[in-house]
Amino acid sequence: RDPSHRVYSDASYIGIGGWSSDFGFLWRITRDDLSALGFDMKAVARLSSEPKQGKTPGLHINPPEYVAALINLWISLVLVIETGARDGGYIVQLNADNTSALAWMSEAARTPDPFLQGLARLGSALLVAAARLLTKIVPTHIPGIKNTEADALSRPAAKNSPLVPSLASVIAQWPNLQTCRILLEIAD
Repeated sequence: RDPSHRVYSDASYIGIGGWSSDFGFLWRITRDDLSALGFDMKAVARLSSEPKQGKTPGLHINPPEYVAALINLWISLVLVIETGARDGGYIVQLNADNTSALAWMSEAARTPDPFLQGLARLGSALLVAAARLLTKIVPTHIPGIKNTEADALSRPAAKNSPLVPSLASVIAQWPNLQTCRILLEIAD
């Protein structure tokens, strides 16, 4: 069967974001807030969304990508509950351009990293909740070049950086986002 709803997420080293025109939502979180929540984010080059040259300490991009997918899953399930039953149930296509993060939907529980194990347990709990709501979750890879709206949402406005768009300018640039409710924006 075809998906009844599609959701999209992305992560960068300066933030994470997601959206769905089917559910009508969008959200974004900055790197500073991820750091405040305990994520060991890599230092990024000035006026860039990429890590500084050379080996820098901090998380690889995969954990933030996984967190973005989990937030999309959580919001989707809240909206499924809010909307109510649907004939045949829901089929939510969880789109991300990071295959590792998508694989973690079923494999992350095997990691020896306690931080990632906690995220995996959250993912497992959300998948159990989805099943109880007659909602099938289909993690799907989308090429980055086709994940443009989520990519823009994952690059929140940074202080003193003309290279990073504000949320209002991202919404104005992408017509698909113009009808979405802003459900979560944690920013400076």
